[in-house]
Amino acid sequence: MYSTTTTTGKSATFGNAYTPGLATPNKVYEEVYSEKRIAIQRWLANMVDRETLSLTRLQKTYRSEYLDLYFKFTAIIGNHMFFFSVLPLLHWFGLGVTARGTTYIIMWTVYLTGIAKDYFSAPRPRSPPVQRLSFNSDHSIEYGFPSTHTAYVIATVLYVSSCILEATNSTFAFGLLAFIWFIGASIIIGRVYCGMHTILDVGGGVVMGGAIAWLFINYYPTVDKMMSVNGIEVPLIILLIQFCVIYFHPSCVDECPCYVDNTSAISVFIGGCIGNWQMFKTLGFDYEEKLATTPYGYHDLGFLLTATKVITGVAILVVWKLASKPLMIKIIDKLRSQHFSSHSYEKALSETYTKKYTDALIDSGYISENSPNASPTASKDPAAIDPSEINKMLTKEKKYCGSPCMSMSSESVKAGRYGTYFLIFSSENLSRIPTYFGIGYLAIGIIPIIYEKLGLISP
Repeated sequence: MYSTTTTTGKSATFGNAYTPGLATPNKVYEEVYSEKRIAIQRWLANMVDRETLSLTRLQKTYRSEYLDLYFKFTAIIGNHMFFFSVLPLLHWFGLGVTARGTTYIIMWTVYLTGIAKDYFSAPRPRSPPVQRLSFNSDHSIEYGFPSTHTAYVIATVLYVSSCILEATNSTFAFGLLAFIWFIGASIIIGRVYCGMHTILDVGGGVVMGGAIAWLFINYYPTVDKMMSVNGIEVPLIILLIQFCVIYFHPSCVDECPCYVDNTSAISVFIGGCIGNWQMFKTLGFDYEEKLATTPYGYHDLGFLLTATKVITGVAILVVWKLASKPLMIKIIDKLRSQHFSSHSYEKALSETYTKKYTDALIDSGYISENSPNASPTASKDPAAIDPSEINKMLTKEKKYCGSPCMSMSSESVKAGRYGTYFLIFSSENLSRIPTYFGIGYLAIGIIPIIYEKLGLISP
């Protein structure tokens, strides 16, 4: 078996990996999910089991150190740092409506596939026997169907290809398209090669990505104009959309971090839309003449000013991200302590979803009826959890998983992480809304205005 060290120093292969969709007793799904949802989840889980042996044989036949490294690197084109580093540049270098469309199609694909993953709750291929290869261990503890990487690659490549062919049909354009499609194919193939997804997961991603691309190619230009030039109803409607898509996030019983990506992605979208609307109002852009977010020409700025432009923009975003999240957590915690002490989210949820979940865990023998874990309020005092109770839960993995796999970690048990509602409405996750809203708002709405004041945009 090949094993490579990740950038964080951890092994890039995940044996005995925690697998959402496999590490929770069936009784919990039966208590919390509808019959239709359970039927879909079990059908997908069976399909994953059928494909697992095929994926294992594929890895044994084709794996090599060079391919391991190549496919793990291509998967990086789909993590937060890549989006954070690359997407703002599209706006700052004059791509206008194409930049906004590319950014928004990625954000919505991440959000919609995350919603689908949490709803279907389908596991990834079991590890072992499949070896999961990734620089980012977080991806391995998400549900599997559909593949987010595949969906966003298909959606983005189709949309960008449409924009390029609409603008030009030169030899350079076709060469660029060939390169984009090659990288896209590498990412998709790599999801199966790296043991992160089944063929079914990838197929689901292709369908979702294709559908999203069709919508954007046919309707986004009209929507973009409406969001850029209309009145105050634009930010109000967009904020209402954000509230709805976050509040009505589907619940799931496993410790799946999809909600993190969902919250971050939709917040970037909302911030970008409102920032773009404000930029057009502030700078007085005429939409038909100023499709570019910040008009750019290398012959106007040259190397030094171009470098200054990039450094200034990136520095603003980095400082905002580092400073805003801890500040927002403190603000949200203070607001909750002052205004929601007696009518908190936790109290409301404990009477519905969490009660069903903990009752199911008790019935399954996962926790005892007298355990502090049986009460959702126990999560407020991790020290109150009996360590022996945690060990008892962790030793039941073979009985309830059906194979050697890792159940909920002791840290998760201490935090009361039975499902995702508590995590979705935690202060840490809610702090992502203003933080990532700010990233989109600054990148598209504020930084271009700063460039205009500093003379860093083309005439």
